[in-house]
Amino acid sequence: MMWSAWDSVSDYGPLFIPIIVGIGAAVHVWRVRPRPPGRASEIVLLWLFGGVVGIGGIFVTTSHVLFSQSTAQQIGFPPGNPFQFEVGMANLAFAVLGLACIWVRERFWEATALGFAVFYWGAAIGHFIELFGHGDDAPYNAGPILITDIALPAIILVALAHVRITQTKDRPPR
Repeated sequence: MMWSAWDSVSDYGPLFIPIIVGIGAAVHVWRVRPRPPGRASEIVLLWLFGGVVGIGGIFVTTSHVLFSQSTAQQIGFPPGNPFQFEVGMANLAFAVLGLACIWVRERFWEATALGFAVFYWGAAIGHFIELFGHGDDAPYNAGPILITDIALPAIILVALAHVRITQTKDRPPR
């Protein structure tokens, strides 16, 4: 019973978490007044780091470590493959970094965003190789995961760039 319940929830995971984060960020931005330049992007970025990278990373870690058999099948890989634990730990590492971004600012955000982009874009390349090279059209190889693996790091990097550009404009000249 637990496996089928997890499968039902995890089917929507790649899109569910970003949608919830988007709604939370939109409400947060809407409620903050006054809003100096760049503050909206900073709020969105905090939600992306804490929600998508942090909470999302915990969700994916759980999927790869605790429900590895089911997750492997959804990716189109053979169950029992030891890569599951390693991928889970990589996701856990980014989850910790994403959650730490809530409290640690400055250049820590760049390191987290760049590492997350390399990891997710690398995963997207792997999904494309499996899809076009091996015909693996399993839901977690060719479904919404492709959209999130490509779009989420791009959104985070754009928001981060906007925050940094705005901060630079607000600083007095030296």
